[in-house]
Amino acid sequence: MKPNKSNTCQLCDRELVLTFHHLVPKKFHENKTVLKKHPDIELIHYGIWVCKACHKHIHKTISLKDLAFTYYTLRLLKNQNELARFCQWAAKQSKRIKP
Repeated sequence: MKPNKSNTCQLCDRELVLTFHHLVPKKFHENKTVLKKHPDIELIHYGIWVCKACHKHIHKTISLKDLAFTYYTLRLLKNQNELARFCQWAAKQSKRIKP
């Protein structure tokens, strides 16, 4: 089930325009190993809402294969070192902008 869209990025907690990130990349939705690993999940709707900067950084930092097999939950993504550092930095940026 597709999570409800809010206005807060699920990675950096900033209120920005959001995009939907498929936790398992669409390229792997027909992969037998992925289907066996997630038999009860409708993969096309399995994802999170993130800001454009976090979404871009996810795909810049993590390969599609690693997203499909290693970082396929919000918790796992948040614990990926480079992405976690970026999200902490991004969260601080929005606080600097506000008066």
